[in-house]
Amino acid sequence: MKVTLIKENIHMNYTIRKRTKEDCKDIAHIVTIAWNETYKGIVPDWFLEELKNNEEERFKHSYESFDINNNNQLVLEVDNEVIGFVNFGPTEDKEYQDCGEIIVAKKAPEKCTK
Repeated sequence: MKVTLIKENIHMNYTIRKRTKEDCKDIAHIVTIAWNETYKGIVPDWFLEELKNNEEERFKHSYESFDINNNNQLVLEVDNEVIGFVNFGPTEDKEYQDCGEIIVAKKAPEKCTK
């Protein structure tokens, strides 16, 4: 899905699409940024620092284990740059068995200030 937003002479092209293997590095970085900005002061600093330190390792693992047939993730691009993602899957709520749910949603805060 592609959308163009024009606001106050700022043109932004949004695309929501299925994650590809090439998105793994961006997604690992978004997780690091989002956790550090969202949970600073809530979780221990050593944990947030470890996310920074193991970002490359998380990227490589995600890249190597990527399975196109088991891909329940969408990415959000703004002007051809991945700035966020969502993980989705079937609901565990027995009342809504025909529905799905968003399990994780993250965005890179510094990328959303235009």
